[in-house]
Amino acid sequence: MNRPGTLFPAGADTRAALRRAGILTALGVLGMLPALLLVAAGLTGQRPPHLLVHPILVLGGLAASFAASFVAVTHWELNNRSAELRFEVWIRKRPLDLAIMFTSVGLLAIILVYSFLENYQPR
Repeated sequence: MNRPGTLFPAGADTRAALRRAGILTALGVLGMLPALLLVAAGLTGQRPPHLLVHPILVLGGLAASFAASFVAVTHWELNNRSAELRFEVWIRKRPLDLAIMFTSVGLLAIILVYSFLENYQPR
């Protein structure tokens, strides 16, 4: 049986320390900034900063933001008893990390819908 709160016992203490220090929250905010600036510049009609328009930076930052907030918000447990395998997931009440996670998903949806609509040509 794994230690409660982790599927990977070796990194459990590291993850808890990062969560307590706010490193995961800061990583989520930093990863979300390029996409947030891109969407805000598009909505206001201004040109976004040229350095922040690269797709790897924008989409990679959103992926890092989602991953960091997902790790900070969820709690995992895997129990393997004699006749059953039990897998449990809890979502913690961490309002800032939940907001970062949902905002990163929302920004990704906005960018994907915009790119589809901008490049779609009816036949």
